Amino acid sequence: LQRLLADSIPSESIVLGKTLVHVSECNDNENGAVKCTFEDGTTKDFDLLIGADGIRSKVKQEVLRHSRKAEYSNIRIQFGVAKGWNRGNDGEIHQWFGDGTYALTAQYRGLNSEPFEMIALVFRDENDNENSNWDTGEVKKMCVDRLKQTNNPQEVVDL
Repeated sequence: LQRLLADSIPSESIVLGKTLVHVSECNDNENGAVKCTFEDGTTKDFDLLIGADGIRSKVKQEVLRHSRKAEYSNIRIQFGVAKGWNRGNDGEIHQWFGDGTYALTAQYRGLNSEPFEMIALVFRDENDNENSNWDTGEVKKMCVDRLKQTNNPQEVVDL
């Protein structure tokens, strides 16, 4: 994603390797520009600010500092990737709807054209612990059990 974004904007507009400490509106804010202040004391004005700095985004904190605090939604996404595939063609994407679940599967090629299949399973989890420390084997079993319990086709369960 970072490469796609970087290739589509002028290189002088990209700042990497600096720590953002503050974002403010520019004084002549007719065009919606913002001033970014970095930990080393430097500043730079931008007419577009892209926050690609992770889940605890400083950009988001600064831009949305007057918004209400984020709340846990109880929506979970389990994501898995496996080498190879046994069905379909390169680049195929499928959507599956179970009772209270949504699964997205896709086939693609990685480095050296190695085939991969991925699944993203979306469901509501009544557990209020948003940062579970799951064991990989346990997550796989939970995912397969959930797919079966919510009447997803065996083709999805077999992934």
